[in-house]
Amino acid sequence: MKLLERDGPLAVLGEALEAARARGQLVSIAGEAGVGKTALLQAFAATLGADARVSWGHCEALGTPRPLGPLADMAPMLGGATERALDSGAPRHRVFAACLADLAAAPRTSVLVFEDVHWADEATLDLVQHLGNRLGSTPALIVVSWRDEEAGADHGIHRVFGGWPRRAVRRVALAPLSVESVGRLAGRARDARALHALTGGNPFFVTEIAEQQGDEVPASVRDAVLARRSRLDPAARDIVDLVSVVPARTELDLVDSLLAPPPGVLERCEQAGLLTCSQRFVAFRHELARLAVVEALPASRVRHLHQRVRRALDDRPDRDHVLPRIVHHAEASGDVPAILASGPAAARQAAALGAHHEAADHYRRTLAHADAAPEAVRAELTEALAYERYLTSDMQAAQDARRAALTLWTRLGDGVAVGRNVRWLSRLAWFLGDGAEAARQADAAIALLEPLPPGVELAMAYSNRSQLDMLGDDEASCIAWGGRAIALARALDARDVLSHALNNVGAARLCAGDRAGRGELEESLRLALADDLHEHAARAYTNLASTSIGIGDYAYARQWLDPGIAYCLERDLDAWRLYLLGWRARLGLETGDWAQACDDAEAVLASATAAVSRIPALAAIGLVRVRRGDPGALAVLDEALALARPTGEAQRLVPVLIARAELAMQTGRRDEAVDALEEGVAAQEGSHASHAADRLVFLRWRLDGGRPRAVADDGPYRRLMDGDWQGAAQFWRQAGCPFEEAEALAEGDEGAVRQALDMFLRLGAAPAVDRARQRLRHLGVTAVPRGRRPSTRSHPAGLTVREAEILALLGERCSNAAIATRLFVSPKTVEHHVSSILAKLDAPTRDAAVERARQAGWIP
Repeated sequence: MKLLERDGPLAVLGEALEAARARGQLVSIAGEAGVGKTALLQAFAATLGADARVSWGHCEALGTPRPLGPLADMAPMLGGATERALDSGAPRHRVFAACLADLAAAPRTSVLVFEDVHWADEATLDLVQHLGNRLGSTPALIVVSWRDEEAGADHGIHRVFGGWPRRAVRRVALAPLSVESVGRLAGRARDARALHALTGGNPFFVTEIAEQQGDEVPASVRDAVLARRSRLDPAARDIVDLVSVVPARTELDLVDSLLAPPPGVLERCEQAGLLTCSQRFVAFRHELARLAVVEALPASRVRHLHQRVRRALDDRPDRDHVLPRIVHHAEASGDVPAILASGPAAARQAAALGAHHEAADHYRRTLAHADAAPEAVRAELTEALAYERYLTSDMQAAQDARRAALTLWTRLGDGVAVGRNVRWLSRLAWFLGDGAEAARQADAAIALLEPLPPGVELAMAYSNRSQLDMLGDDEASCIAWGGRAIALARALDARDVLSHALNNVGAARLCAGDRAGRGELEESLRLALADDLHEHAARAYTNLASTSIGIGDYAYARQWLDPGIAYCLERDLDAWRLYLLGWRARLGLETGDWAQACDDAEAVLASATAAVSRIPALAAIGLVRVRRGDPGALAVLDEALALARPTGEAQRLVPVLIARAELAMQTGRRDEAVDALEEGVAAQEGSHASHAADRLVFLRWRLDGGRPRAVADDGPYRRLMDGDWQGAAQFWRQAGCPFEEAEALAEGDEGAVRQALDMFLRLGAAPAVDRARQRLRHLGVTAVPRGRRPSTRSHPAGLTVREAEILALLGERCSNAAIATRLFVSPKTVEHHVSSILAKLDAPTRDAAVERARQAGWIP
């Protein structure tokens, strides 16, 4: 195929390569099927000199992709560390580290080409994102090609781009050819305009149609491809048909073993324009051509070919490396025994790599063919599916699967399995926000398992009960149940249960103010990381961060938040990634980084369905809106309250009630504020002393006009109510909580109130700004300062920092959905920001706003 109208994209690739010699770069090549992405990349590779090394990896259109398939393709070119890590079946974070090590050790600039990432598995997407976060000064260029029409707004590729440093990313959108180029490609004998109208300028369509003999234009590409196939001899057609049932490409040794083609047959397939050959592989020139052939073959022949390929892959010495392909061909051929044998193995392999979405999909697809399997087999598969659904935060589906497994095990009379699944129903009920059901199932599991010989399931049932008590602030019961779990776990050498129980006990102690709990939490994490226990490591990161935020130890919490989120992201542990993001939103709220709090909260709300993940996000964004005076706070807090009440946990409910009380006080609804505060005090009864509990009392004190109120300790709120606003302000300054510090200063003299006003302005806390100005007037100040937030004042057009960031992305022609993905916010939030930008710039359209910004020099 001639390369037309691609000088610009080639230049972008060349510039990226030069930049990559100093710092890792990413280039996205997007376009529809047949637009010439591979041709562009091949042309670029042909221009590279000896100082660059190219490695190619292909994603495949398998029902469930093989984890890290493209990296396996690249491994022979990358270096020994990557190949050894893959061959040994190492977990994917170690594979990622090996890849980075090989790139860093390479004597030349490395170019890694990931083709067709719209078919990529989650592990491959995470690898590309991982490289963006860690390449730094490593001389490497990452190129990804993908069909943007097949990757919707929820596709993981958008997350990948958002995870790279912005200046390290270049985007190329390959457009269809112009009428002129279609004419050049098709030749003068063709009507270029008619051909352009028929093909839309797609180079593959144009080439396929232009190369047909005769004057008539084929009705479709399918006809063009099948016409070429029909002109081949039977041996060549056999190769074309075989290759058509294998997504992406087929190993030459596989073709040889199944067909033993005579010399010259492959060359005839290439000359016909259907296939391309390399030293190791044969593939269709384009996926459209492959689909055209396979869809035209009789169903019986397709099944037969899939069966032959599956058997050949089953006999390979590297069978473990091609398990997802074996599953694909077994399923396509309807070979149920092969599906039942290979599907669970592929799932276990994916889970070990941290590809839990793929593991869940393998179990789901296997179960779809397991109707005739023994009940015990179906029960085990259903349990495995439930666990993978749980890890990936699909809690309702996990609960449904657990109930199905429980029914099967009950029918089989397996008491241990019944107890295990009842305990899991307790855990899932908690995630779904039903605290009473979680407790009922926890007690039921213990009652079922205690009469049986003591084992791992009983130890975990004890630990599950301990966990619920920790979450409910019952330290004594948590430690008692946790102690039983720890003793039994040590006796059984059950390190997973030990990690789980240490986590509970350590978190309970830390919440109660005993810093020794840190040691148990850190030991829980060490155990989990040493044994590669994904769930337990994620829980340890979560409780190290969340309990520290709960007691106001923000510096210690920060040590665990980002590493924990990264750990969960790299292993598809969405349940804890979203939960950690919700707690990071609360950290941003409490430490004055309200933009980060909103971004994190919106990222959670866009993805999370589990109640316990949504509640902290809703509470954080709701209170930010209250304190900023933004619209929509009540609707957010209504949802938060509806989710928090059934949990029965003060840590879920009290932050929501505080936010609702502050909103009611701002709007003069005293009775509603009193109701929220009294409900909060009742919920906090029996729980640990905390700043949140004291704030409930403080707000009630305000409503009562300053009448004395009892506070549990001599903390900042006690000082404030005693008139020691300086001591309260100093406490909050040292803690790093600017809103509370300003709140204390606002109770002081004129100088303190002026300082508070400036702090409220920087935060954008509009209602508090008004209160501070009223306080100054009360103190007799006649010239009360006014002004916008510094973040808006610093921009010539009064844009906020976030609005300026979004304006720059509008300049890159990004849609609202693309901006939302880049910034980890919701499209609705982007829409609000864009409307504000248009209003401030007095621009009727996005294009007009961008044009004005460029003329003013605000964006490039």
